[in-house]
Amino acid sequence: MNLTPNEIKLKINELGKEQASELLKSIYSSSNDHQERIQAIKLLAEFGGNKNFEIIENALLGDENPYVRILAANLIGEYFEDQAIEPLKWALKDKSSYVFRNACEELIKKSPKTIIDILISNLSSYSPTFRNIAAEMLIQIGEPAIKPLIAAATSKNPDTRRQAFKALQKMDNLDLIKSFITEIIPKKKRQNREFLLSLLQKIDKLKNE
Repeated sequence: MNLTPNEIKLKINELGKEQASELLKSIYSSSNDHQERIQAIKLLAEFGGNKNFEIIENALLGDENPYVRILAANLIGEYFEDQAIEPLKWALKDKSSYVFRNACEELIKKSPKTIIDILISNLSSYSPTFRNIAAEMLIQIGEPAIKPLIAAATSKNPDTRRQAFKALQKMDNLDLIKSFITEIIPKKKRQNREFLLSLLQKIDKLKNE
């Protein structure tokens, strides 16, 4: 039975979800058309059932097309909440910045604290795009990311320091950030104290604007 995903959707009452799912899995596995694969996994998620999770997870982690992987991240976040965390964390290793961003956004909705360390490590990514996305996501996470960002602001890596400085200055919790920095400055070595004092000065300037 050679049906397209749209034809399967129209015949869902006739086929039943189980047979429709098997047909869609076959289309996904055999099709060279990424738009057809996108349609297939979208319908598999809509038809529900944990039996369809594995193929969507495989699409996220292994499909050659980034648009398929982006959609798979969104579908896993939306339809498979109980199973979403680990595959989405794996997707943070994806070389596509679009997949990385989508996986981050899905994880922030579900378990933001679980990705803070990964985002901090991406502040020193070889890619400026990944560095900027990581900083943006840490800003979205907010208060739980403040102390890790303050620690990153004293990193030996200049890219990490720069991105941490920028992120902290764009957060809404400037008074809390200032109190955390003031508390830890006496415990830091001289060079790190200088980094943090510089950050305090910038925060004070922002507060007075």
